[in-house]
Amino acid sequence: MCIIINEHNIFIHIPKCAGSSIKRLINSNKLNKPKLKNLSNKIEKGHWGIYPLIKNNIFSPNMKGHIVLRDPIEWYVSLYFYVKKFKDHPYFIYAKNDFKYFFNHLINMKNNLIDIDEHLSNHVNNKLGKKGIFCEYKPYDKLKKDVIDLKYIDNHPDFNILMSERNIDEGLYTYFVLFLISKINPLLLFSKTKENVLNNLNDYIHTNINIYSMTELDKLVTNLNFDFKNIHANKSSIKESYISYYDDEMLEKIKNHHEVFYKIKEIIK
Repeated sequence: MCIIINEHNIFIHIPKCAGSSIKRLINSNKLNKPKLKNLSNKIEKGHWGIYPLIKNNIFSPNMKGHIVLRDPIEWYVSLYFYVKKFKDHPYFIYAKNDFKYFFNHLINMKNNLIDIDEHLSNHVNNKLGKKGIFCEYKPYDKLKKDVIDLKYIDNHPDFNILMSERNIDEGLYTYFVLFLISKINPLLLFSKTKENVLNNLNDYIHTNINIYSMTELDKLVTNLNFDFKNIHANKSSIKESYISYYDDEMLEKIKNHHEVFYKIKEIIK
């Protein structure tokens, strides 16, 4: 999700990376966000990245992005416990078992072969819970055809990721980051090889971005000239409680399947 702060700044939100804190911060500062005349309400209220702004001639290369990133070791654990709360969540099918099962199905999206058509179809049609979290605007078969035809779905990163031709052997976290900061159609980007992405990353992503850790939200507040009220930064680094969910093999997979993610941090450092 992106929030346009003003004509010069945009907040890029990776799921489970301080989104609630930043939303409280923006609300407490009573910002008059620019009206996005070329974007539908569905896009404006949904989960979207930089690409739809470029596609709709709204985005400027001079616009400074602000993004909070956390260590992948923390991110997968946090996502797991969040997803387990919602049986209508797109990733719930992986979270029904233990964390290791969840992790092993999301750590290399290229080789994720589990059949989730029925789950996603029910999800789109709001059949998995009383209140589906997906903004239904097309039948599932039409959504799937759009993705196959490389037609970017404005509202939801999960569908762009889960139904795309994923050819980059990276974890889900990398796919989320790429989805949100890609300058080109993320569906096209996902179809490229890992080697191609690593060698041409500067051409594919917006690099005019400030990166913050979960312990540096005060810096983000300062850079945006916000008041500090209602901001709650995580004062710890990687907690032992997160590490305890991993064995040595899983930690090695974190390293091997986040090469693009670490290259992104290196480029826009």
